[in-house]
Amino acid sequence: MDIDKIVNILEICLPVFGMIAMGKIFQLKGIMQQVHREFVNKLVYYFCLPALVFVNVAGQDPSMFHDPALLAGAILPTLGITVVFLIIAKITGMKGGFAAAFIFGAFYANSAYMGFPIAEEAFGKEGLGVAAIINAMCIPSFMIIAFVIIGYYGAGDRVESFASRLKKIILNPFILACIVGGIVAYITSEVKGPGGEIGLPGFVISICGIIRSFLTLVAKMGLPLALLAIGGVLHLGTIKRSLAALGADIFGKLILVPTFTLLVYAFLFPQTSPTAAAVAVLIHAMPNAVVSYVIACQIGVDEGFVSAQLVLSTVLSAITIPVWIYILM
Repeated sequence: MDIDKIVNILEICLPVFGMIAMGKIFQLKGIMQQVHREFVNKLVYYFCLPALVFVNVAGQDPSMFHDPALLAGAILPTLGITVVFLIIAKITGMKGGFAAAFIFGAFYANSAYMGFPIAEEAFGKEGLGVAAIINAMCIPSFMIIAFVIIGYYGAGDRVESFASRLKKIILNPFILACIVGGIVAYITSEVKGPGGEIGLPGFVISICGIIRSFLTLVAKMGLPLALLAIGGVLHLGTIKRSLAALGADIFGKLILVPTFTLLVYAFLFPQTSPTAAAVAVLIHAMPNAVVSYVIACQIGVDEGFVSAQLVLSTVLSAITIPVWIYILM
């Protein structure tokens, strides 16, 4: 076993989980109460992480946006695990909101809040850029499949029209940031000269530089705040029931989905850059997303089960994520 590699992995993972632990400590000590968590979540969700997505996507080569390998790595593992867990739900007779939570909990990853800092720590700026693009492909697939599953199984007494759900997907701040960032990336590529210089008036370049600097500052505060917010919502007391279903879900989320992703690149896209493939696997190896709990609360899916998914998958990911990084590096 490579000791230097293990030390490197600890350097990557411990600061991230340390920030989550700090958020939990703040919550236990009453320093971060619900009103503070709601503010942090809104700040991160609507401003900081979209700014991070925009800055990184806007600086990418536009050819990456229609890279079939990245698209397949983002979507195929989600579809694969959905089919597997649909079959399990049918065989075991699961019904209603519990069945919906069981299925979408197996794939709905914390791709931004935890995926971004892990990708950046492990693979630097290149890894963060790839994570932004893969995340922009993953989020629509997560949301669309989750809402289809919820619509099929039902979601309590609160009923939401398809048009309303579609509107939420389209207006998701991460998707909007990616679309606008992609447009900027395409425009930038069109106005670049042979030497890489941008063929725009000097004052336009200066204004763009100011905007980029501002958004970069906003983006930089997002990742640590997001990790604190995750720690603040973890409640170990939510792990009370349905341990078999919960165990299957966590195994699917932390082991099966990243394994599917690894197999997609090994057999379908072996020429993909090692960094891109590794980041895609890491994104899918993240624990359950905080936003899945928000969806459960808003729509009336089994909130207790989703909360337990979030807690247990986040705790156990402190073990599985370093293992995945060891495999991928």
